[in-house]
Amino acid sequence: MAKSVTNASKRLLQLQVQSQHRPPTSACPDCLDWVCRAVRRTKALLLDILPGLTALALPHLRPTPVSIPISPDIHQYLKQTHLLDCFRSLAYGMDSLPLELVQRILTCLDLDSLRHAALSCRAFLNSFKSAEVLITSEILLRQIDASVLPEAILVNESFRLHNTSIDQRIQFSQNHLSKRIPASSRWRLVDALPLARFHQFVDYLASSFVTEAFDKQPQFSGTAAPSQVEICRFQRAFYRFQLYCNVVGRDVSDEGALGALFFDYFAAWENEQLACVNDYLMRLVAKPFNHMVDYDVTWGYMKIPYINAHYSEYGQYLISEGLEKIYKLSTGSGYDDYHDILSSGEERIDEPLATRGFLNYGLQRAANKEPIIAIDTLAELDEDDRQYVTGSPFYDEPDLGPVSIWEWVHQDVLPGHLVANFRVRQHRQWAYVFWDCSRLEDASFPADPNCLAEGPVTELELEQYNDPERLARLRATQRARTEIWNLGGSGSWSEGDPITFYKGSRDLRGQLRPYKPQSLESAKQFLLGF
Repeated sequence: MAKSVTNASKRLLQLQVQSQHRPPTSACPDCLDWVCRAVRRTKALLLDILPGLTALALPHLRPTPVSIPISPDIHQYLKQTHLLDCFRSLAYGMDSLPLELVQRILTCLDLDSLRHAALSCRAFLNSFKSAEVLITSEILLRQIDASVLPEAILVNESFRLHNTSIDQRIQFSQNHLSKRIPASSRWRLVDALPLARFHQFVDYLASSFVTEAFDKQPQFSGTAAPSQVEICRFQRAFYRFQLYCNVVGRDVSDEGALGALFFDYFAAWENEQLACVNDYLMRLVAKPFNHMVDYDVTWGYMKIPYINAHYSEYGQYLISEGLEKIYKLSTGSGYDDYHDILSSGEERIDEPLATRGFLNYGLQRAANKEPIIAIDTLAELDEDDRQYVTGSPFYDEPDLGPVSIWEWVHQDVLPGHLVANFRVRQHRQWAYVFWDCSRLEDASFPADPNCLAEGPVTELELEQYNDPERLARLRATQRARTEIWNLGGSGSWSEGDPITFYKGSRDLRGQLRPYKPQSLESAKQFLLGF
C-alpha cells in the first residue's frame, strides 16, 4: 500500500508540474485547481495512476465537497473513473499524509518546481521547511553531476567580478583556480537555485555540441552513445568558457596578464577543449548573425560582413556576452527573433559591435607556452620542458583519452602551436579532445597521426561563407537594401522588387538621434566598434 501511495503521489505531482500555469500561492483548493488544469492536458496518464490514486482514498481522508472550476467533460470523466473524490481527498488530506511521503514527493521535482510546489500548499511548505537541506541537496546533485558542480559554483561566484580591476580578478584566480575546491554536499534552496537556473544553459549547449561532434566523426558511427562521463567533460568545458567571460572578458589591455588571469591554471589539452568550444559557439552564433546579414535592411546598408571564421570579430563579441545570450540566439527561429536579440537600432551608429580581444585572441597569445629554446617538437621535448608547455590540469581527469589524442595529434608540432592551432581546426569540429580512450580505440583510430590530416576547406562550415558566388550575391542585395534604407525603410528584406518586399519602417534620414551611452563601459564598446 505504501509503495502504491508513493508512486501515485509522484505521478500526480508530475501532472502538476506539467501545467503551463504557475502554481498558486494560496490554500489547497487552489492547488487542486492547478492539478485539474494539468489533468485536462494529460487524460491518458490518469489511467496509469488510477490504482495508486484509489489507494489514497483512505477512511481518514474523507472527501469534502468543493467547487472545482473545470469543464463539464473533464468533470464527467473524473466522476466516471471515480477520480474526482480522490483528487478532493488529496487536496484536503495532504496534511494527513505521512511527512516522509510528502518529502519524497518533493524530491522528485527540479529546484524551480520545488519552489513553486512549496508555495502552492501548506502541507508542501511545512514538509519542505522541515527537511530543506536534505531535499534541496538531493535535487541539486541530480540536476548537476557531482563532477561538474565545483565548476558551477566557481562560475556562480565569478559573476560578482563585473566592473572589477585586473588586480582583483587576478586575486580571484589565485584564490579559486590554484586548486579545484570540492563542492559542499549540503545546500539551501536560495543558494542552489542560481546554480540550477544557469545550468540549463550549460546543459542545453553542451548536449548540442555532444550531438554535433559525435555526428561529425564518421568513425564513431559504430560506437556506443556518448557516456555520462563524456557529457560531463563537455559541461565542464562550457563552464570554463563562462568563467573566461567573467574573469577575463574582452579587450584586455594588459596582454601579459592573460596567463595569470586564466590560462596558467589549466593544462594544454584543457585549453584545447576551450578552443573546441570557441569554434562550436562561433558556428552556433553565425547562423542567426549571417541570417541578419542576408536579410536585414539596415545591416545591408551598413555592409556588415559574414561571420566566416572562428576568429571573426563580430562573432567573438557575440560569444563574449556569455552562455545565456548564446542560448537565446540558438533557440531563436527566424528573422523576428534574431532581430530582437541582435539589432541595436536602425541608424548608422547602431552597427553591431566587434572585438578582437576575446577568447581566440587569448588562446593564441597566452595559452601556448614556449621553452627558452623552442627547436624540438612535443615528442622530442625533455621531461622538464614537456611539463612546462603542457601544464598541470585543473580537473584530475581519470580517463587518458583527451590527453592521449592531444599528444598524438601534436607530437610533431613545435611548442607555441599546441593550442588553437589553425591546422587542427578540422578536428576541433568533432571535439577530438573530449572523448574517452575506450571510444577512440573502438573507433579504430590508427597509430599514424596522418589519419587526422587536415580535411578539405569546403568541409568547414564557416568558411563556406567565403564562396565567391555567395559574396557576389551578398553585395548585390546590399545595394538593393541600401536603396530601401535611404528611402526610410528597415526590417526584413526579401528577394524580388527591393522597394516592395520588406517589412518595417523607420524615420527618414535627417532625424538622427544622438547616441546616449548607458554606462562608461557601453560608451567604450561603442567607440571600439569604430
